[in-house]
Amino acid sequence: MFVLLKPFAAVRATLGSPAVRRATAFYSTEALNLQVDQTALHLKVQDAFTKVASETLTEVQGRVIPEMLTTSNGVLVRAKTGTGKTYAFGLPVIDEWLKDKNFGKQESVHTVVINPTRDLAFQTQRALDKVWKDAAPRNNRRGIDLCVGQMKYDQIRRGVNGRFKSAALVATPGRLLDMLESDHSFANSFKDLRHFVIDEADVLCAHDFKEALLAIVSRIKENHQDPSLLKVTMFSATMDSNTKELARKLMGENYKYIDVSSGPEVTDTVNQSLVTTDSLFESFAVALKLVIEKLGVANGKVIVFMPNIKTTDFFYCLAKEVIGEYYGRKAEVCTLHGDLSQGARNRNQIRFRSAKTGVLVSSNVGARGMDFPGVNSVIQLGVQYETASHTHRVGRTGRAGTTGESISILTEHEMFYAGRLKKEGHEFEILDKPEITPEFANQITNVSRHIPSDINLMVTSLLGSYGSVPRIEKDGDPKSLALDCGDLYQKFMGEGNLPSVRAADLDRFRISSRDAEGVFNVRGNLRGGSNFGGYNRGNRTFGDRSEGSYKPRRSGNGYGGNFERKNFGNRRWDRNNKF
Repeated sequence: MFVLLKPFAAVRATLGSPAVRRATAFYSTEALNLQVDQTALHLKVQDAFTKVASETLTEVQGRVIPEMLTTSNGVLVRAKTGTGKTYAFGLPVIDEWLKDKNFGKQESVHTVVINPTRDLAFQTQRALDKVWKDAAPRNNRRGIDLCVGQMKYDQIRRGVNGRFKSAALVATPGRLLDMLESDHSFANSFKDLRHFVIDEADVLCAHDFKEALLAIVSRIKENHQDPSLLKVTMFSATMDSNTKELARKLMGENYKYIDVSSGPEVTDTVNQSLVTTDSLFESFAVALKLVIEKLGVANGKVIVFMPNIKTTDFFYCLAKEVIGEYYGRKAEVCTLHGDLSQGARNRNQIRFRSAKTGVLVSSNVGARGMDFPGVNSVIQLGVQYETASHTHRVGRTGRAGTTGESISILTEHEMFYAGRLKKEGHEFEILDKPEITPEFANQITNVSRHIPSDINLMVTSLLGSYGSVPRIEKDGDPKSLALDCGDLYQKFMGEGNLPSVRAADLDRFRISSRDAEGVFNVRGNLRGGSNFGGYNRGNRTFGDRSEGSYKPRRSGNGYGGNFERKNFGNRRWDRNNKF
């Protein structure tokens, strides 16, 4: 049983401008203050929206809905995360379904909604379906269907190619393009498509889906009865050149641009703070200590975001054991990442949404557009490939009129990332880190040796994540980051146990044989990078070692450590939606 120490120390200093930014109303509804019954929406849509959401429209809804009801051109919308974008495009579309007397007999899908991930597609489908089921006429036979990875082709065709065509198809781009190119009858089911909605356009462009989106629209227009009737709507939290170029190619030059954002892409009801640690191991320990503290608050709900899938899996296994000893069944511990089957991801989301107290350990798959009610705190550990991920992770708290907090945990060698965030307008309060007692550290290491997550693979995945960060050699210290990964393994597995790492994975960090000695079990020959600077941890100095042979690889599981490998769920690879 853990003895929880007193709350960690108060604020000592501030990075950047004053960080506490309050707002009297979320969504900026004071400036708009538009009620749903003041719109030209069908009365049944108004009633259904009032039941499932609110009588008052958010700012993005109040500005986009009138435009979509009247415009014949496309609309590009810039709006912060968590501002109600789904209903901004969903309500006008459902309004058209109700006002068209021939809607039930149409032989074409009416609307396509593109989301970057399966999880966001499921969430979008559920949100729209709630309004549609409440507003639809009793004899309605048309539904809102899905076209995402891991769904069987026949299951997707059932709605699109059936007697009653899908009213809307919510899809991920990879699977939709695959279906359009491989099934002629499927492609013909969009011959009178009226709306093509792209949600999280900046995410899709960042993950190289721009060409896929252009190919999808081109394919649909090839079979369209009148392509001029197809209206494109795009939503994006950020507005870069890629997103604007995509808008021009899909909508031409005369599209309507609606900007509902100003300043940094973070809601004003979230306070951001920063904790600096001496090592990755301390970052993991601090994250666990903060989670334990946050769960002690009534109805405490926390999301912990990790750098990648393997670290997410590892921290989830660790947290489940540690938090279980402290809270037992009082707190749900769930995980969300791309290696889980879609069924497991859906179940975990439902568990976390319905939990009064709990923690969700997530990779980036849970960062964009996902809505988890009641989240008080977001904890982020480490750095990301793109700083935009930080913005969207912060946006998982402080939603629907509530306040929230985001705590970033960075090692001293990762502080270059805080500098990048500061340049983009993020402001942080500096918090003293909670005390990590030797007893707590020992508890963590003891638990780590019996969990079903591959610690060696987790460490090598961290190396891969660091190696993918742009300009890391300019802003940061790649060698120190890599050596800290090796030190992390020894902290968890015991001094003298070295992670097995390919030489090619270390060469990018300028690691020489002297650097690697006593830190990594290297497979292959290092190029012998230059030794500049050192990596100092306590009384150990890395970077000033004499040449020598590497320590032999440990016996056991072949990963440099001795622990039992267990079956840990049904995992599948989805090339289109893996985060």
